[in-house]
Amino acid sequence: FAPEVAWRVHPNNNKDTPLPPETPEGRNPPAGAVIDYWLGKDVHGPVTLEVYNFTGQLVRRFASDEGPQRIQADRYFDEEWLRPAQRLSAEPGMHRFVWNLRYARPQAISYDYSIAAIFGEDTPTAVDGPFVLPGIYSIVLTVDGQQYRAPLVVQLDPRVHTSTADLRALLSFSQSLCAALARASTAYQQQRPAHDQLDALAKRLTGGGDKALLRAVEKLRDATADNGGDTDLGTISGRLNSLEADAESADLAPTAADQEVFDSESKALDQAERAWHANQVAIGKLNTRLKHAGLPAVGSAG
Repeated sequence: FAPEVAWRVHPNNNKDTPLPPETPEGRNPPAGAVIDYWLGKDVHGPVTLEVYNFTGQLVRRFASDEGPQRIQADRYFDEEWLRPAQRLSAEPGMHRFVWNLRYARPQAISYDYSIAAIFGEDTPTAVDGPFVLPGIYSIVLTVDGQQYRAPLVVQLDPRVHTSTADLRALLSFSQSLCAALARASTAYQQQRPAHDQLDALAKRLTGGGDKALLRAVEKLRDATADNGGDTDLGTISGRLNSLEADAESADLAPTAADQEVFDSESKALDQAERAWHANQVAIGKLNTRLKHAGLPAVGSAG
């Protein structure tokens, strides 16, 4: 069904303690594009929902056979403040799916729950994907190989008077931040298992006769550890998380200070990636020595 106009409105940004569950309160409409569709009883295979911008570029894709993205965040509150992630349904009947008008959530080492929670609704997680620009989009529902299209108009919050140029600058900035977060996460997902294997290997070699091999393992174990320094991948990712959350909290172009911080973090990330690539080469050489010693190789040598 053709959706109504979707308003690019920020959800609850309250940074104070959330209202207790017993507090009487009203309910706002869903924040985003409300998409209604009906499926007959003879649906076979997955159902997909795709969003394209006016240039034909894919903005977002959902599929009934894809599970929600797993979020690594420390839950410090009761589970009832969370809602199961929304999934696209392929069951017969009438369905409603809400797209939050954002690009896909960026890959990150970790995420944080926001205090801007509403009981019964959900607890937001930072970071989220950047907001799309106001404009005309095309929604494509694919069922059994047949496509059904409908236009979607996204309009800016009428209380916001930011220029299109500034909104484009914000989107470009956020996408750069998301790309940097993904780079940090990719390197971390390789480095962390390697460090754990090196640590286990060092414990295994402790007390043995090959002191030189032990020293080589310990050196690489220490080089791949989370040291909390300026070029630590987790530290860099945390700072990028904060910068992206701040950037997406308001419809404003990034400031010169924002850009300066991002440039600094990008340089730190470059340095951290170079260090990890050098350690990968060293791990490859170490694996040759481990093979000769009859020991298992470090599997994340890349």
